[in-house]
Amino acid sequence: MPRKNGELTPQEQTFVDAVASTGNTAYALKTAGYKGARNASQVLKREPIQRAIVATQQARLVNEALPAAVSCILEIIRNPKAPAAARVQAAKLTFDRVLPAHSDGSAKEPHEMTPEELAQAIDKLESIAAGKARQIEPPSDTAPGVFD
Repeated sequence: MPRKNGELTPQEQTFVDAVASTGNTAYALKTAGYKGARNASQVLKREPIQRAIVATQQARLVNEALPAAVSCILEIIRNPKAPAAARVQAAKLTFDRVLPAHSDGSAKEPHEMTPEELAQAIDKLESIAAGKARQIEPPSDTAPGVFD
């Protein structure tokens, strides 16, 4: 039975911890000692339980997954035997997450731009593309095609 002050019971906390660590509600119900499908649906519907699961998962992401991800990226960057593409991707990811894109604020996402800024960005991209495009000429000694 839930507590009136909003705190989780030890059984509910066991359930929350098991769901957050495994994602398996059937296992979590068994671990916490709940019996029957009716109890399972009632436990999962409770808003304090849902909030506790989300909070526990977010804490695990920050406290466990993030440090592991950073360690992995650093290992790839530091490993001279790692494929060059992997090292470049790890370095790019690091730059993108750590360094500001542009100090003048020009690196806005499209949804953050005004219509005028969008138009300017499109014009800039079109001019870059036009400068890189080249005319494609058909070969001079073309053989008759299938439809000729």
